[in-house]
Amino acid sequence: LAFFSGKRTGELVHRVVSDSSVFEDNAVYLFSDLPFELLTVAGVLTLMALTDFRLAVIIVFFLIIASLVSAYVGRPLPTLRKSLQAVGAAFTARLQEALSGVRTVKSFGRERHEIARLDEENQRFLALDLKEGRVEAFLLPVFDLMELLGVVLVVWYGAHLMIENRITAGGLVAFLAYMEILAGPVSRADSYYRHFLHCRAVSERLAGFLSESEALPTRPAPILPAGATVAPAPIIFDPVSLTYT
Repeated sequence: LAFFSGKRTGELVHRVVSDSSVFEDNAVYLFSDLPFELLTVAGVLTLMALTDFRLAVIIVFFLIIASLVSAYVGRPLPTLRKSLQAVGAAFTARLQEALSGVRTVKSFGRERHEIARLDEENQRFLALDLKEGRVEAFLLPVFDLMELLGVVLVVWYGAHLMIENRITAGGLVAFLAYMEILAGPVSRADSYYRHFLHCRAVSERLAGFLSESEALPTRPAPILPAGATVAPAPIIFDPVSLTYT
């Protein structure tokens, strides 16, 4: 009871329904699609290294740089997602209170006041959602730019190696074909990164929610004198009656 007395019903419902749903929607991509994508990247990088180790090193270098840049750009996402879920829980709690107490609201003519409270929470949610959207919208072009820079550098350096007869034209074409295969998983890396950040943010909220357990007090066992027995106490009902309206 101490747990429920300190919580609002709407917030509990939001955590059970919304937080778990957000975690599920994002985790499904990480556990179903991501392993196949990682195997594809590992296989293609191996073929690249066998074709030309120097060009493969350039690709790996660009992948590392792109990951570091994306990690820097996406730093605010976990905090924003946790804030969004918290504000959404507050909105759900206010809505539940307003609907469950609608008779009281109507009796005191507080409709406009309750609508204003809901609108205030809604505007907070909108502002955070737009901020998260701007960060995510900036993340995708960063990945695309790094990918294009990698292609330009590989073509330039590959042409330089061709002129010096250190790589054949066929080898360079094969390497570019491998890059075409690699472009798919790499172009989706930003979405997997966003799914990971959302999962991390929501899982922290769910973990905190599940860890709030109350230690129930235990009643000590009665200490009886040696040889004493506990006899059942007599219960007398006099006068007792029960009626229904």
